[in-house]
Amino acid sequence: MSPRGAAAHRGLGLVVLGLCVLIAVACGGDPDERVEAAIATDQASPLAVLFGVSLDVDPLRGAAGAEVEIADCMARAGFEYSPAAVIDGIGSTPRGTPQLSDVQTSGYGIADSVSTQIALFQGASADPNDAYLETLSAQEIQEYQAALTGITAEEIVFDDSGTPVDAVSGEPASPAQIRAASDDGCASMAYADLLDPAGANLLSSDVYLEAQQIIEADNEMQALTAEWSRCMANAGYPVRDQAELIRDLDTEADNIVHESIEDHHDVDADEVDAMIDRLRAREITIALIDFDCSAELFEAAPEITRRVESDFIRDNEDRLIDLLEQQP
Repeated sequence: MSPRGAAAHRGLGLVVLGLCVLIAVACGGDPDERVEAAIATDQASPLAVLFGVSLDVDPLRGAAGAEVEIADCMARAGFEYSPAAVIDGIGSTPRGTPQLSDVQTSGYGIADSVSTQIALFQGASADPNDAYLETLSAQEIQEYQAALTGITAEEIVFDDSGTPVDAVSGEPASPAQIRAASDDGCASMAYADLLDPAGANLLSSDVYLEAQQIIEADNEMQALTAEWSRCMANAGYPVRDQAELIRDLDTEADNIVHESIEDHHDVDADEVDAMIDRLRAREITIALIDFDCSAELFEAAPEITRRVESDFIRDNEDRLIDLLEQQP
């Protein structure tokens, strides 16, 4: 479960988390103009600027609208499609410095996430398209899936283990091949403006991990984090970082979800709501203390991030340009 940030050191992780690759143009000389522009930026994350990322993008807001677009697209292809149950705003975790008003109403967003998970589970007990698919022939189902996903048997097939395989070469299909094959699918086209598949690739890269570690190890950042820890201890929460602070909140949230979904489908709804309300009240109390203790971090974080990331770009220009050029 991903809590909404209420401490700048957590916010920094989300800033770095936003290093999604959206452009892939050839290197234009030495020094590279994109690198120069990123280093010269007055924005908090030069790396985000280099990779053409908007840190304000909410990756899942508008999902309900996308589902309606899929239905329209499938209708044009000659098929029925019932939009999947989604709740707009899931994944709308604010990046960077949180707003006090959000902390006052939702804390880290953990209790809100519990409500969302339960609502999604209750609304998605069956695929709304199952009944329709049962009316189709095997050939029609293939055509339906091709229209929905964009992937045809002439491009990619699945072996006995479910691994996607290039239909021509017989070799495992690469992520780039899968993306290319699915570009004209109704689902891909509907979600194209909401999701950035390249971001997921970068999050698992050495560049992402290294940049985040350098920010966390920065002397100024460590001093500010130590002061935050002292402030939290004085308020009755002796923790080293926010992850430790909210670990038991996550555990309580998981227990509520488990209780209401996995074990007891007939659990009283009012009882579940009461558990969520108690979690939210406790969460907000802690998050407000966290927010107050993070004031210096909030103020200093953008400049620290800008300085460290600019140095990182200078020291790793070749690696970063190579990564840019590898993206779809």
